[in-house]
Amino acid sequence: MTMGLPEEHDEALRIAMERMNQCAKQAQFPGAVRGILWAVVLMALAIVVTGWALRMLLGGG
Repeated sequence: MTMGLPEEHDEALRIAMERMNQCAKQAQFPGAVRGILWAVVLMALAIVVTGWALRMLLGGG
């Protein structure tokens, strides 16, 4: 699941998703709460990816 990010970002994303899946399975959240958790995680990911992309575009790496 590579999104053009550096490898360490890809690995961190994979680990974060695995951890979140484990937590969601253990806690057995209702669907709405699980949806909110996914939204929060995806929002954080979007912020990280946007920040990384801007740094690459503006700072040249």
